[in-house]
Amino acid sequence: INDPPPSYNGNAIYCNVANSDGTVMSDTATLTVQTAVDITFPEGRLYVVAEGGTVEINCSATGSPAPTEINFFTFNGVLLDGTGTDGPNERVTLSDLTDPTLARTETISGEAVDFFLVTRTLTITDAMVEDSATYVCSTTTMAVSTGDNGFSIEVEPILSITDALLLELQDPAVMSCLAAVALTETSTITWWRADPDGSVSQVTSMGGTSITREEIGSDQLMSNLTIEMVNASHTGTYTCGVTTVNGNFNASVLLQLTAALNITFPPDGHTFYTNEFT
Repeated sequence: INDPPPSYNGNAIYCNVANSDGTVMSDTATLTVQTAVDITFPEGRLYVVAEGGTVEINCSATGSPAPTEINFFTFNGVLLDGTGTDGPNERVTLSDLTDPTLARTETISGEAVDFFLVTRTLTITDAMVEDSATYVCSTTTMAVSTGDNGFSIEVEPILSITDALLLELQDPAVMSCLAAVALTETSTITWWRADPDGSVSQVTSMGGTSITREEIGSDQLMSNLTIEMVNASHTGTYTCGVTTVNGNFNASVLLQLTAALNITFPPDGHTFYTNEFT
């Protein structure tokens, strides 16, 4: 049947086979005539959420007859169904499909055809930066992407921090930590240092080390950790942390020293670093 009209939808189809011994009728099959399904996103195709927050994506499908399923996938075909550990699956919930509602009526091949709309909602909680990607909404059981059924999630990190530092002995060191948070009077950024041996201690303003706090507008907090002259005791991983309504967040930076030339004078073994003398 080439290009069947909409009125053929739901028709029963069977065949008769006849020979000299009689006639046999086949089992009945039901013909489904379905128009192409339109995928739309009522809130748009880009969803921006703060790290640790919750994002909801409403995907609507319009077709005739009414679509019977809506599924969500990662762009590489992983089904987002709230099971397994692929992508954000451990933090995914899905709503039931809404009841079909009449979206429009069109005339096709001289016949009036009703198109029905259904919607399903994908919710991702505790959003992580690695959730930032393109995803697919589909009315099939496979992640078929037509370019019209894709949407993107962009997770903005709560904290950003200075890149790794490689300094010479007695250089100044400045580490900056920026938090995108709704500020309160008690909003603060705390610093810790992990020594190469693994021990962790909180960093405070003292002995050539200072910590500043600066509010930028109403939704950003900057903290600078400054060391006037670094030495071997300052090396290690520095971590800044902030507490928000979405949870606790940390970011880290590694401070290292370039290899220093040293000269040892036996027998006392005293070592002079090159920048201790001229």
